[in-house]
Amino acid sequence: MQLEDINGIYEVHSVEELESGLQRRYREKNAFWLRHDSQPVPTLSVLVHGEIAYLHFIANESDPGCASVDQLGSYRNETLTQFSISEFPGDDIFVENDTLVSFADAVAACKEFYRSSERPASIEWRQL
Repeated sequence: MQLEDINGIYEVHSVEELESGLQRRYREKNAFWLRHDSQPVPTLSVLVHGEIAYLHFIANESDPGCASVDQLGSYRNETLTQFSISEFPGDDIFVENDTLVSFADAVAACKEFYRSSERPASIEWRQL
């Protein structure tokens, strides 16, 4: 499996390597893209900010994908959370808080995706 983050692409050969790679942070944040066999799809994208995450799954090239559905309850009073997708803060994106999951749940979904290229069933999804 390929694990890409904002600083590079890494080959992952075990669930333990995957879990270790997902711990990388830059300014408390990171963005990950997981793929099987260097293929562009299916892709599981994981944006991380501290102990919260946003997941986006794309099954095929013509599919806009699915977004994770809130599993944290009301996370904050704000409606948006900022995530980094590159080393440059100007590239940061904002996602709605009703799509956030815990980092632990995101890691579980990544492990599931590692074992199968299917959309992880451990996360509730909303079609985009």
